[in-house]
Amino acid sequence: MKQAIRMVLVLALLAPTARAGSPWSQESGEGYAQAAFYWILPYDELFAGDDVFVTSREITDITLEAYLEHGIADAWTMIAAVPFKQLDAGSAVDGATVPVLPDEGSVSALGALRLGVKRQLTGGAWASAMQLDVELPTGSLDDATGLRSGIDGTAWVPSFSVGQGLANGYWFAHAGVAIRDEGYSEQFRGGFEYGRRAFGDRWLFVGGIEIVDSFRNGNRTVEPTNAASGLYLDRQEVVAPVLKAIYRAGAGWGVSGTVQGGFDGHLIARSPFLGIAVFTNYGG
Repeated sequence: MKQAIRMVLVLALLAPTARAGSPWSQESGEGYAQAAFYWILPYDELFAGDDVFVTSREITDITLEAYLEHGIADAWTMIAAVPFKQLDAGSAVDGATVPVLPDEGSVSALGALRLGVKRQLTGGAWASAMQLDVELPTGSLDDATGLRSGIDGTAWVPSFSVGQGLANGYWFAHAGVAIRDEGYSEQFRGGFEYGRRAFGDRWLFVGGIEIVDSFRNGNRTVEPTNAASGLYLDRQEVVAPVLKAIYRAGAGWGVSGTVQGGFDGHLIARSPFLGIAVFTNYGG
């Protein structure tokens, strides 16, 4: 039984599940690296509560991200994520919510760098951890097209997670608060994830939900072209189911696929989010 649970946790930690806030840390001197491709299918509508926000142009949003978790000491893990954004403002859209038409064009830019540290508090039957992330204002705005690659502010995100490793699966839940400057509203961020092993030790299928809820206490002034594009505006909210398939292809490496789509939210694209990643572990 213990060996089965250990195998499930190995699969969980060798995959993008950990980036969502799991309570398991990497062993000292060990870790994993991941290269991922994320694509929000072209869209021209955002969730806006009971209404719909129509962007001035069709938007395409692609992200290439390098991600690393490294055990720096017993129960301590360092986290880093470096996203690179490819954004496109395409054809003009009729009935836009903001009566401004930015230029058509594309932007390639760095997104918001994320650095963090995780401290696993308990192990065994019930694992728990505290985590502190900082999201840096390394994104940029192209005023002509209104395309923005990240918020223009710093976010400090303390969070807590708890979970269990099971004989054929695992689950965890996480919750935290994003404290943001430059006039952006604070956010609640939380979620739940359940993964189950299938077809031996190589496959893991995962389902979950991610929630972002804005405190709506900001006073951010938005550039007109950025408002028209709808990218990284204040008061964003989402409730999004997530499905993942993870395949451990060999000793210490594998691939994963992700499908995510919000069914409710505010100023978030009404379009599916697709991802594929290649990951590897080291030091073990």
